[in-house]
Amino acid sequence: MGQGGSREFEGGPEGFPPGSERRSARQAEEAPQENAVVPTVLQWSQGGQSVYVTGSFNAWGERIPLRRSGNDCVVCLNLLPGTYQYKFIVDNEWRFAADQPTVRDEMGNINNCITVEDQTSFMREEQPSGFFDNNQNLYTQALPDEITLAKEPPQAPSHLWCLPLNFPPLCEPHVASWTLLPPLGVTLTHLLAAAADRSTNTLSVTQRVRSKFVTMVFIKPARGSAADARLGPAPAGGQAAGGGFALPQLPSTAAAVAAQQQL
Repeated sequence: MGQGGSREFEGGPEGFPPGSERRSARQAEEAPQENAVVPTVLQWSQGGQSVYVTGSFNAWGERIPLRRSGNDCVVCLNLLPGTYQYKFIVDNEWRFAADQPTVRDEMGNINNCITVEDQTSFMREEQPSGFFDNNQNLYTQALPDEITLAKEPPQAPSHLWCLPLNFPPLCEPHVASWTLLPPLGVTLTHLLAAAADRSTNTLSVTQRVRSKFVTMVFIKPARGSAADARLGPAPAGGQAAGGGFALPQLPSTAAAVAAQQQL
């Protein structure tokens, strides 16, 4: 791109000490070849018609053209891990990118520099250790005497304790004594049970109807209690097939809204 009219450059940039190309080539040869190359992007964002780059990664020899991407010019090079100096050739002039790291060489020239990190450590798969390694001998059909990974169940989130029935009524003036605080949205439509009681079973559920909240509380004598014995057998429709307490079906939101409009 834009190669017409560009003059050929011989050797390195002006002011480079004699033999800098040979030193760069020797450093490239001394780089560990067993390391995998790393894709590295060089970018020029300061305009120009024809943009090239060269540096110590190619012994300041070949001019590598950059491709235009929007308002920038970029090129992707496969470089070995190490530190490199490079410089751009923009419209036949040596230039460095002010928005990238720079360094001065032995002759005082300002070049851009880049450090390519070794990526093999990130690509290496860690060996599993401990209980979760891939040893096939650990798998068996025999049940262990004790489950070694068993943990206590997590505690309930603290916001689930903010229930309407756990707060006293509001004591503000001109407010009915039975008015409760608005519940948190996370507690809606949850079936909640009161603390264990030998005499009764208490369940509650809270629903939202537009801007109002309705909390229903179900209380039933515990099975085998004295109160349950005095009540006698329950009606046929008031008990589940298994003898447990059957909660009435909650009305849908549409039905609750229609009932509220009729009031």
